[in-house]
This record gives sequence, structure tokens and C-alpha cells, in this order.
Amino acid sequence: MTLPQTVPDSLALMRTVPTERAFEPEPLSTNVFSRWGETMSSKILTLQAQNLQPSEHFSGQACIARFHRCVVADIHSSAHRVMRTRALASEDQDRYFKVIWQIQGRNLIEHNGHSVTIDPGQWTIYDTSRPYSVETSNGSRFMVLLVPVSEMGRWNPGIEFVTGKVLPTRGTAEIARSALSGMLSGFVELEQQGAIVMQDSISALIGTAVAQIHGSSPKQDGAISQRLQKVQAFIESRLTEPELSPELVARECGMSRRSLYAAFNALGQTPSSYIMNRRLAVAAQRLVEQSERTTITQVAFELGFSDAAHFSRVFSEKFGQSPSRWRNQQIAGH
Repeated sequence: MTLPQTVPDSLALMRTVPTERAFEPEPLSTNVFSRWGETMSSKILTLQAQNLQPSEHFSGQACIARFHRCVVADIHSSAHRVMRTRALASEDQDRYFKVIWQIQGRNLIEHNGHSVTIDPGQWTIYDTSRPYSVETSNGSRFMVLLVPVSEMGRWNPGIEFVTGKVLPTRGTAEIARSALSGMLSGFVELEQQGAIVMQDSISALIGTAVAQIHGSSPKQDGAISQRLQKVQAFIESRLTEPELSPELVARECGMSRRSLYAAFNALGQTPSSYIMNRRLAVAAQRLVEQSERTTITQVAFELGFSDAAHFSRVFSEKFGQSPSRWRNQQIAGH
């Protein structure tokens, strides 16, 4: 595909719709972002892609395969952002759902008016017929599965309940990811019948995961949602306090420890992981906004970390790079 001359190397328009045929997994490795965008566009979905690396530097590796009407890709890349605008979504006649399993680094996904961060060991589903954006951290690795609604089978009715939520990668969702990973890493070529069987099997595994997550009743979901909003507001007001813990949250919010964990289970997180993720998200923001007057150690202490070394370690695990490198890269990119 030839990109319009008005589109810079850092912003590539990505267009494709999966077709019904099986083929051998295809590897991709490039340091040229425009080539990355062009290759992805011919294999996955219509998107706008923007390079977030300073000075147009980029590194991307992927392995992509189509099986029947689904597409799967194992992606490992530098920081970049992809966007699905309302106009682009309206151009596709078919409706697709996209599954992301996070392996390394993190993805920030904005979809249907909500923003979630996907960390290693988590997965999510979102509807590509609605506008969304995915911002990938530097050095991030994740697996993507694109599934047409017509091939989703038993995903309904629970799909609307889990769409856009952060889910733990376990059970049948982990089996599906592992099977897809094996197919890609083994460079297995699928004949048409094999591709259909693979698609049906993966769809059934994810459908089972969706059904299990959707097992609670609407009345229970509403009660949990109200409790969760109260708890999230309390946590946000106490992020700077080193004493903030699940036990403190439960006590101050008038909940049992079991009820607290049940509320966060709807997000696919524990109270501790939620607190840590919020602290790191605020820390990442402050590292850039207060770069001229605040040291990294000060930011760590301001967000309740008593040990700067521990802060650097967990920050690197989440964002794929050290706090100092993150700060320098973000400042250089602005």
C-alpha cells in the first residue's frame, strides 16, 4: 500500500479487512515505522498509527497469522499509538472484536469513553466498531486476536459485560493465548479445515472465559459497582500515604476484606495491584509535569513509596523502562 505524501513517517494509515483463507505465520522485523504501519495494515485492521519515539526511531517485531476469518499477532515494539476513529470504523461493513493479552510492558486503552491500563498477566476485549486508541509502552509485548462477530459463537450475551474491562489471564483465556502462541512460535501452516477447527476452538475457549466472568447477576453487579466507586474515590484521596493498604481501605470504607476483593475482582485486579497501578500512573505523570523541580526520589516519596529502589523496580516492570529514561523520552517527545 502506498501512503499519501501528506502522511508523515510517524503517522501511518492502516487499512485492511481479514479474508477467508489460511496461511503460514509471517514474521516482521523493521526499524522503519512507515513499513511497520504498511505491513500491519495489510494484515489486521484499518487504523491510524503514530510513532511515539523521539527523532523517528522505532523498533518492531511481529509474527502474524490468519486462520479462517480470524487474525492473530504476537507484537513486540517501541512506543507507539494506534487509533480507530469513528470515520474509519464506519468504513468497515463487518464488526470485529479485538482481544489483547499483555505479556510485557503495558498498553493504555481508551475505548467507549473509558480508559484502562493492561499489565502483564492481564487481557481485555473491545469492540472495533467503536472509536478507540491503544498507546503501547516502549518494549511492550502483547498478543492480539481479531474475531468477527459472526464467528464469536457463545461469546454472547456476556461479551457486552466484559468489553473494556481488565481481566486476569487464567483458565480458558490462558489456554487460548497459549495455543495461539504455540501456533505462531512453531510457524505452523494451517490448511483451510485446520484453520476452521482452530478458530472454533479458540472461540469456544474465550467464550467459556466470558461466560465464567459474566456469572454474577445484574443485581450483584450493580451493588459491586457502587462499592467499587466509593473505594476508588477513597484510594485516590490517599495515594500519597505510605500506610494505604487493602486493610485500611476496607476499614475506612466500612467493608469486609472479602467484599473489598470481590469488588476489585470485577476489574480483574486485587486491591493491592490497583493501588500500585494508580500510584505508578500518577508518578509517570508527575515525572513529566514536574521534571524541572522534582527529583525521581521525591516523586517516589510523594506517591507513598518509602524506598526509591523499589519504586524504580516496579516502575520499570510496568512501563518497560526506568523512571529516568521514561522522563527523558517523554520530554523529548513533546
